[in-house]
Amino acid sequence: MNSQKPEIWYNRTELLSHNGLFNFTLGARGTGKTFNFKLWACTSPNQTIWVRRYVEDIKSLLADNGNKFVMDLINEGYLPKELDYYIEGNTLYIDGMAKVIFVGLSTARRLKSQSFPKVDKIIFDEFLEEETRTSAYLKDEVNLFLGLYETVNRLRTGEDGRKDVRVFFLANKTSFVNPYFSFWHITPFAKRFKKFKDGLIVVENYENEAFKELKKKTKFGQLIEGTSFSKFAIDNIAWHDDYAFIKKRGVKAKNECNIKYMETMIGIWLDDDGIYCSFDYNPELQTYALRYETKDDEIILSKNYYPMAVILKAYEANMLKFENITIKQYIFELMQSV
Repeated sequence: MNSQKPEIWYNRTELLSHNGLFNFTLGARGTGKTFNFKLWACTSPNQTIWVRRYVEDIKSLLADNGNKFVMDLINEGYLPKELDYYIEGNTLYIDGMAKVIFVGLSTARRLKSQSFPKVDKIIFDEFLEEETRTSAYLKDEVNLFLGLYETVNRLRTGEDGRKDVRVFFLANKTSFVNPYFSFWHITPFAKRFKKFKDGLIVVENYENEAFKELKKKTKFGQLIEGTSFSKFAIDNIAWHDDYAFIKKRGVKAKNECNIKYMETMIGIWLDDDGIYCSFDYNPELQTYALRYETKDDEIILSKNYYPMAVILKAYEANMLKFENITIKQYIFELMQSV
């Protein structure tokens, strides 16, 4: 961190002021998101659970007695050089007190019988994969995380002085298409903050013009100037999101049928200029399960299965439209599966 230019680094203060239960922060790479939340975890009077997707990621954080997690905080002068810290099991201790508990989401089910009364926040670092396909994530990942949250939070009503555990998801802004945003129907937006589920969910688009300008002047910034990677790494434009054929259906469009993709319902609408895919649907209409899993984990899908055949023909004729990027990703995955 550069103490002379504090304005270029991420600060969580404004996000916290929105009082969300589940908070998502998306920002350009290198803006200090992880650094800021690590500092909070190490200096907070309460305990933090630090989540990464895989156990291998957690092992790297535990390596060298926790040096990888805290050393940059010490080197930049945010923690004292004489700090007494060590790793015991999967927990970071500072000055003899348990501060940060590291959890790999892939094995989180093993924690069901444990209690975490001193934990007041969960931080899921790098919750986005750089590949947008759902197969890049853990199977049934959102429910895995919700199970972890329920294990940690238990029943906190506030009446005993214990507030609900807050969650902070951190990631570089690779895409709005991911299992978490799909689960809560979170779609792209341009402003910094937007709330969902009556304010229980807060999503932050972190932008920092000072950081952008400084990074553009670096040799690497000049090297990638004009490329799609520059838009992601510097301009904070979702790298993988392609907005071609994203369009709202007309008022005269007719809901022809519905499809079920895993646990998500999508309405198929007919309009004068093509076929539209939307989260809006009439539950009384015919519903087709285009992709589902049997007890043997067999995926069943056929390109001749209606309405898959209709979707493919509309796509080939450039008449397939999507009401948002998330639905587009769903349908493209289906088409790539046949």
